[in-house]
Amino acid sequence: QSTLGEEEVPVRGKPTVGIVSTGDELVRPGEELDSDAGEIYDVNSTTIAAGVEEAGGEAVLYPHAGDDYDEMERILREAAEDCDLVLSSGSTSASAVDVIYRVIEERGELLLHGVAVKPGKPMLIGRLEDSAYVGLPGYPVSALTIFRTFVAPAIREAAGLPDPRTATVEGRMAVQERYAEGRLRYMPVGLLETGSGSQSGNDPDDAPLVYPVDKGSGATTSLVEADGVVAVHPDTEYLAEGERVEVQLF
Repeated sequence: QSTLGEEEVPVRGKPTVGIVSTGDELVRPGEELDSDAGEIYDVNSTTIAAGVEEAGGEAVLYPHAGDDYDEMERILREAAEDCDLVLSSGSTSASAVDVIYRVIEERGELLLHGVAVKPGKPMLIGRLEDSAYVGLPGYPVSALTIFRTFVAPAIREAAGLPDPRTATVEGRMAVQERYAEGRLRYMPVGLLETGSGSQSGNDPDDAPLVYPVDKGSGATTSLVEADGVVAVHPDTEYLAEGERVEVQLF
């Protein structure tokens, strides 16, 4: 700085990201769980917080909000006063118990409700106070998919960081996979090296086998067992056995 004769240089600080999980059924890890009452551990807060830090942001965890309008509004407003971006998970569907979209619509500005992506359709985008707001789905696989696809790039841009070079590999489908839902699908897949021994690199049999490991939006094992995802176009009816596909590695 001094060698250039400049007294001041512009810098970008880390964007602060408030994280709020919602739902009466949630219990913080480490607390006693009553599975008979339908309680589940809150896995989204910690996994999304790790993603925020990896993308160059500063994660701030807030108490989880139950399915109560006033409580949800209070916690969201507190996060909006402190942070540049507020992320919530859960309570994004348009049902009687999922009230968060109504809080944003009535107390802030709701810009978008729903995206044509699987998993992760019930996504929210809006503003609350002077902060940006994104509502992630409650299911862990859906929440992480939406975060990686839409939110992490925005955090990196705000932090002044370049997009990472995502490694890709071409493989061939081990089985036929049917799909006709009209949405862009990010399909978790595993890879199996064939070990054909060919050195040419052009032999189709050299390509690793790609097999779906999608067990549903609520099954975190879908991501644990996955090596990456295949983006399936909305117009795709099925992927044939042996069809070449591109895998975006994690």
